[in-house]
Parts: sequence; C-alpha cells; structure tokens
Amino acid sequence: MQKTAYLQLHRICDQDCIFCAQPTNGKYLNFSEISDQIDYYILQWYTGIIFSGWEPTMSPYFFDTISYCREKNISMRILTNGHMLADADFARRSIDAWLSSYHISLHSHVETIHDAMVKKSWSYRRSLEAMTNILRLGWDLTINITINSYNVTYFPKMISFFLKNFPKIDGFIVNNLETSQITSTYFWVIADLQDIKKIIIPTLDLIVASWKEVRVERVPMCYMRWYEHLSVDVEYTILGDEKYLHYLDDTTTSGVLDSSTHSADYTYWSACKACDLKKICSGIVWIWTHYKESDLYTQKVSKDELDSIIFLSKKYLHRSY
Repeated sequence: MQKTAYLQLHRICDQDCIFCAQPTNGKYLNFSEISDQIDYYILQWYTGIIFSGWEPTMSPYFFDTISYCREKNISMRILTNGHMLADADFARRSIDAWLSSYHISLHSHVETIHDAMVKKSWSYRRSLEAMTNILRLGWDLTINITINSYNVTYFPKMISFFLKNFPKIDGFIVNNLETSQITSTYFWVIADLQDIKKIIIPTLDLIVASWKEVRVERVPMCYMRWYEHLSVDVEYTILGDEKYLHYLDDTTTSGVLDSSTHSADYTYWSACKACDLKKICSGIVWIWTHYKESDLYTQKVSKDELDSIIFLSKKYLHRSY
C-alpha cells in the first residue's frame, strides 16, 4: 500500500482552462502553514507528496517547500503547466532541490487548440520548452492529458506526436474530465463515452508497445475491458492505496481518498448492480447531467478472469508507481 498526499500551495494560476476542476480563487498557504502540513504527512507515514496548486511553481514559497521536503527526506512529484520551468535556470534549481518527477499538463499537439483550451496564446510553446529542459536535465517526465471534445477524435495522432518528438518521456496520465466543477457554459467540452471507448482506449496499445507507462482516470471499467490494469481505480480497490487531499476551496478541504471513499455507491447505476467488474470500479458521477445511464454496460466476467485481472493489475502497478 502506498500513502501519498496532495498539497495545494495556493489556488492561483496563469491559465484559465475551460475544464478546470480547481479554478483560481486567490487562496494560498504561507510557508509556516505549508511546513506544518508536510510535518503532519510525515507523522501519518505518508511517503510522498504531490504538489498541485493550482500552479505550484508560482508560489513564492515553492523553492522553500521543496527544500523542506528534501530535508525531511520525503519524495516529491509536481503537477504543473510547466510555464515557469520553461526558464532553464528555474528548472535546474528545482531539480537541484531533488524535485525529480514532473507531470506537465498538455492537452493537444496542435498549438492553437491547446492554447484555446487554456485561454493563453503562449502556453503551448512554454510547456514544450519546459519538457525539453526537464528531459535535458535527465529527470522523470510524464504528460498529463485531459480528455475532452477538442482532442478525443485525434488522440492517436497526439500520442504519436509526443512519442516521436519526446522519446525520453516516461509515459502518460490520461484523465477523463472532473465534470462536477464544469459550468453549464462548457458542458459541450465533455467527451462522449463512446468516443473514449472507440478512440482513446485502443490507443493505449500504442503507448504500451512503446514501453511507456500509462494510467487512465475517471473512465468506468465497462469502457476499460481488457485494459482494467491501466486504470487508476485499481490503486484503491486492489492495492488499498491511500491519498490525502488538502485543497484550498472556499473552506479548506482535507480528507482521505481510499477504497471506502473512492467507490461510493452514488457513483454506481442500475447497469452496475450485476456487473462483475464493480469490485474494481469506481463508477462515474453526474449521470443524467453529463452522461446517460444507458451509457454504462453490465460486464460478466468469470472468477478466473477476475482473478487474472487482479493479478495483472498488481503486477503492473508494482512496476509503474
């Protein structure tokens, strides 16, 4: 079991993504609050911290924070748009402080489309510059892609582009949208589940064949058939992993995400009741608002098949994270 903590240093960002689940609200932590939170994680035996923020590199305490984690010997990862890391000196300084695992959010290989999604005309160029800097310095880099109606149809071309032009990347995190925070103005940006099944899921073969890691989040297991071991869900349902969330919402939100909370019954629907994959699935929220209940399928799997899925999932997870 892994115990990992998410820590938002602030809720300030230089992008305005149309699908953002944690939009800017101006809240922030000072360094005393940050260090207290890190100390709490250590006392609770959390072994790694993931910085979010909403753009953590913009925090005035960013370098103080990663230096503090280095002193405490706790591992670090960062979720970032990479804009600050486009500066080679900034990137090197972060790496010198032992921040060695970077997740850069990049949602298209087409500059105009990516920039339209994040509402900044310079974002794509700076993100690519950051990727180049990180790889040149020899550290771990994962590309985080948010699935949406802009990019779903050409997802295979996007993956091929990144594999060809950045062959040293470690892999991809492919996220279906966190739909609960999307306003009705942007409901149209949510990708159709059928498109995810027909286009996104088959492309996972291309990633795996390139010996890159890939994880898929917020896609129900009935759409992950034969690819269940690549789902983030199984981190909780099979391995019993635990993540602590510390989010700076209107009132600071803290809490544990584990098997009991990750698979709450409200995420399941009638087709899920008799589904043999429910044991390892977290369902999907906001049926009737963004999706149709008929989008979900009851899957029948023998006990031997399910045991094989669980065995493969454990094997893959031990290899990847």
